[in-house]
Amino acid sequence: DFVVHLIHHAKPRLKRLTIDFSFGECSAPLMFDLSLMIRPPLRLQELDLICGCVDSDQDLIRFLFSSKQTLVKIHFSSFKIDFGGWPAIFRTLSEFSSLTEISVSQLSGYTTRGRYGTLYFRELLWDPIVDPVLGTKFSYMVESRTGRTTVKVAYSGRSMNIALQKLAEYAAFWYG
Repeated sequence: DFVVHLIHHAKPRLKRLTIDFSFGECSAPLMFDLSLMIRPPLRLQELDLICGCVDSDQDLIRFLFSSKQTLVKIHFSSFKIDFGGWPAIFRTLSEFSSLTEISVSQLSGYTTRGRYGTLYFRELLWDPIVDPVLGTKFSYMVESRTGRTTVKVAYSGRSMNIALQKLAEYAAFWYG
């Protein structure tokens, strides 16, 4: 409750928000409460969500939409969605016209079949180009212990909607 009230009172001037949940049990209820706090909307420019979990992608989507017009940078690290999926988040973010930078690492969740897995983007190894005219491409890190698995992906620049659509299309789960 304290964090929700703090963010609510800081709304008019809050431009950057970093929440490190440290894998605590409060992350899902907090994200749900924050997703309901959309009037007046947040005006975040930068958002970092670290070591947390949401019960559904809809909670996270509602929260993100509160900064749709102003969000410029977003970073997800060690973050899990229990129901729903990361592709829906990436597709939603592709509608954010002000977004110019995204980085994701160690994302996880449950599939529609109820299996838990870590998200990876293996196809980016073969197709890292976002916009051939501008010469923009993804940067990524490959984790070798799981084979050639792309676990950290970043992109900044123009054509963000194309980059996010590719992330949605290439997202797959690795079970292990």
